Amino acid sequence: MFCRFCGKQVDPSSRVCPYCGETQEARTGGNGFWDILGKEPMQAVPQTVVKPIETPTYEDTTRKEPKKKGVSSRLLLLAVILGIVCTAILGVVELSTLGSLKKEITAELQENGAAIQTLEKEAAAAAQENEKAIRALEKKIEALEADVEAMKPVETTVATEPPATAEPAATTEPDLTMTEGDSEAEGVG
Repeated sequence: MFCRFCGKQVDPSSRVCPYCGETQEARTGGNGFWDILGKEPMQAVPQTVVKPIETPTYEDTTRKEPKKKGVSSRLLLLAVILGIVCTAILGVVELSTLGSLKKEITAELQENGAAIQTLEKEAAAAAQENEKAIRALEKKIEALEADVEAMKPVETTVATEPPATAEPAATTEPDLTMTEGDSEAEGVG
């Protein structure tokens, strides 16, 4: 049966609606539907089970939104998968390229290292040869300085003062000094 106030189905034996709390009046048979409407119930019709008719399903060609959503989501999924695959392929190619570059760089470093060692050895040998040449030149310079020293004339020492024991040398110059007697003889007076 149904509540007269809220319309919800309630137990026919209950006097109060459990949903709205209103008091229910006594019912006179049936399921209570006709009681709500205030009409007398009709004769009970035997209930038969009616099977629904199966209608053939068909595609609605006017509405394609669900199909578009399905297609777009599939395309999106395909694009994501394709992007992942391309990224993986590029990663593998990049790794192989990096590997070959690493090998080339390693080979060049080994070649350069060998060239540097050769140059260092050559520089050391050249430095030794230069040291030998410098020593030889120093010896030649010393020999030339010794020859120059040997070629210098022997210096003689000249005495500026006559020896103390020697007699004064006679001068050949005339004596021009006058004495007192010489001036009278000349007639100066």
